[in-house]
This record gives sequence, C-alpha cells and structure tokens, in this order.
Amino acid sequence: MSALFLVLWGIYQDFLTMSNTPGFGLCSGLSKSGSPQGLIEWLHEGIQGAAKLPLNRPLTFNDLWSAPGGPTDADGRPSHKSIDLRMISSAVSHGRPYELPVLDPATSLFFKIEDLRRYFPDSVLAHLQHVSKKYADDSVRIPLKTDLKPSELWNSPNPSSVEAQNMLELPVGELPVIVAVRLSMNFPVLFQAVPLWAIDNQAARKPIEGQPKGVKGPSFRKIWFSDGGITANFPIHFFDAALPRWPTFGIYLSEKSSAGSKPDDQRPLSRVTEFHTQGRSERWNEIGNGGLDSFVDYLNAIFVSMKDWTTAAALRMPDIRDRVATIYTGAESAGGLNLNIKGQQILNYGYLSGTQAGKKLVRKFVGDTPPQPSVQESRFQVTPGWQDHRWIRFNALVAALRGLLSGFNISANRQAHTLHLPIQIKQAGIRPPLYFENYFESILTSAQMQALHKASAAIAELEASLASTDTKQPYVPIPQAELKARPRI
Repeated sequence: MSALFLVLWGIYQDFLTMSNTPGFGLCSGLSKSGSPQGLIEWLHEGIQGAAKLPLNRPLTFNDLWSAPGGPTDADGRPSHKSIDLRMISSAVSHGRPYELPVLDPATSLFFKIEDLRRYFPDSVLAHLQHVSKKYADDSVRIPLKTDLKPSELWNSPNPSSVEAQNMLELPVGELPVIVAVRLSMNFPVLFQAVPLWAIDNQAARKPIEGQPKGVKGPSFRKIWFSDGGITANFPIHFFDAALPRWPTFGIYLSEKSSAGSKPDDQRPLSRVTEFHTQGRSERWNEIGNGGLDSFVDYLNAIFVSMKDWTTAAALRMPDIRDRVATIYTGAESAGGLNLNIKGQQILNYGYLSGTQAGKKLVRKFVGDTPPQPSVQESRFQVTPGWQDHRWIRFNALVAALRGLLSGFNISANRQAHTLHLPIQIKQAGIRPPLYFENYFESILTSAQMQALHKASAAIAELEASLASTDTKQPYVPIPQAELKARPRI
C-alpha cells in the first residue's frame, strides 16, 4: 500500500511541476547552465556537423534549397529546390497541423526572443534576431481566423503598441533547420511546448492603443506548438504531384509481421509490395471479446484511430502502398510513443531492417542494373516498379477527376437561384463580383474574363470527355481516390 502511495505521490508531484512550468512539460530540451549537454545542443551540433558549418552559423532552409547538385531544366538551370525538407508541427491552440517552414502566403506567425531563450542556443537566437523583420502592418496578409465583416479583414494590431514592439515575424527561407526540428518534436509532457504568436481577429478583441475608449482591434495571441505526429503522422503527400517526375518513399513501422505463424527468426524484417494488388487489405487493431483487457484494447483502438486514421486510409491507396516500406518491429512498438526502446534496438532497425527495406525499394524502382553513366542513355532505361507506379498514378488521377468534375456543366449552366456561370463572368466585367459594404473585388478586365471563360469551357470539355469514355479499362484503382480542395497547412 505504501509503495502505491509513493507512486501516486510521485505522479502528483510531476503533475504540479509540469503545471507550473512554461510549456506544460518536464524539460525544454536545452541544458541549463553547468548541466550536461541537452538534446537540442546535441541535435544542433549534429546538423551543423553534417552541413560542415560552424555552430554560430545555423543551417537554414535556404541553404538546403540552393545546395549544389539539385534538379535542373533542359538548359541546366535549377528547376526545383535542391533539398526540399519539410516538417510538421501541431498547433494545438488552433487544433491543426502546420507545415514548416510556413510557405502559405496567407499565414503570418511571430515570436518573441525572450520566449525562445529556454528552447534554443544563443547562436540560433542571434541568427533569428538578425534575419527576422519586426512586426509592421504589412506583416499581416490574411488573418488566421476571423468572423469579422469583409470591410474589417485587413485590420491589424497597432505597430506602435507595446505588444507589437517585441514581435518578430518567423522567417521562411532563413528559418534555421533546428528550429523546425524542435517545433516538430514536441513530444507531449516529456518536452515543453514551444510558443509562437499570431493575430487574433475574433470578435472579442482588446481596445486599440491611442484610440477612443470602446474602439477595439485585433491583438496578438500565443500559439502553443506540440508534436507533429499528433495531427499528421505520415505526411507522404508533401512531395506528391499528379504525375511525379520521381518517386517519394515512405517508411512505416508496424508491430505485427504478416508472416503468420512463422517463428520469430523466420519472420521478415521488412516488406515492400511486389504487385499492385498487394497491400490494400485493412490493418487491424486487436480487440478481445470481453473482460478488462478487451476494454483497454477498445480504448487504445479509439486513441489510435483518432491519431492515425489518415495514415491508415492513405496506406491502402494504390499510389501510396506501392512506395512504402513496412518495417516490422516485433511485439513492442518502436514508434514515437515508446520511450522504453533501447539504443541497440534503434540501431538494429536502421542497419538491419532499414537497410533491407531500402534495398527492396531500390530494386523495385531502379532495378538490379545500375543506371548508365550517360544521362541521355539513362533517360530511356525502364524499370518495372517505377513504370508501374506512374501507370497507377495516371489511372488513379483519371478516375478521381471523373468523380470531381461530374455535374460541372449542369451546375454551371442550369442551376436555380443563381446566374449561369458564363453570365456571372460577363457581369463581373461591369460591376464587382463580390461586394459587401466598403469591401469589394475589382471589376474584371477583358483579359481576366476571357481567361475564366476559357477555363470554364476547358473544364466542361474535360468532364464530357471523361464521361463519354465507356470503354472499361483493365486496371481499376482499388480503393478509389477522390480529389478535394483543402487549405494548405
């Protein structure tokens, strides 16, 4: 009984510690004065060492984007980012994931140097302070959240306010990689969450400094960022295209092997699908038929479903499952929530399972024969895995477009309670198409109207072409994909 009391008392003390510590966690990841090296210093040294840069010159995303050896066009000019690294962090204050660096032009994030001193080394803070511009009215492009009238959309906090004086805008290209890493690896409770700031344009706003009493305006509010895996645990879609120029691979850790009742020493370390029909079966969360253990399994399945449902759905898709290597970890989980995994186990997963999985992907998408030294010759080499993947992507795109565009022509020309789309476009050249109080969209020019007419006609023609194709294709993507517009994270 006394042992149980001591355990509960220890948990209670940890809870009090976390509740009274900024960031709601046990540690910031940065060492204190006189303490051993912390995780952030260790990561910073590793990143800088890999890039062959001094500690006082943090590696930035601009460095990666402009690194030598990147893809070029026919004239030899850079056509894409050389190294396109992206990460995910969960803004729990907003209840959604953010892509890092933040490339969305409609999103403005800010920080205070004093807020970040407990999270990053002085050299990183010095770089941030040097490259980040101070908050100004033009820092805010479109509010993150608003229920205001359109005429108030472009309001922003007073730049001369005390609150705005210390705000710096989070850089994009000049963002140090270590900052994105720290924002992405906020393991809940273990690591303290990192705070940033954004403009709150909700109705409940503070009075504007220097304005008469009762006049209110937007204000800054703190955003807490936690682990990216909370909201986006498998963002393989980051680098996707309708018909990609090169494949993007994924690694998925699975506790259970698909080898059935084979002994442990005969179970595969990893798996990569060989045929397009493989890998589309459902993954199962084991739940018993009764008793306390079954109830615990049920609760755990609810938690896993909430966190990983997008991953589970994506891994069944024909254009994803064929480029994901599954690594089997045995009875215990090796995922981000397992703090008991030993160092040797991690090395084994990398050197044994990871190496095996990498070789399988190379064999599938590149083949056993190395590419010819001549770029001109290698351009015409065909590898079955890569060719199959592009064929699958093309057919999946056609099927998804057919579903997305179905009914466009009818809706554009026969819908009740609104003008037909061609007439709407024509009238937009006479009066603003969107109008409310003092906020309106500009009248369209004749070139803009012509472009919209062409786009509408092209969409209608594509819908008709896809709908008229009655010939059944031998390959049908299973499960079916659907195209939907969504905001950029």
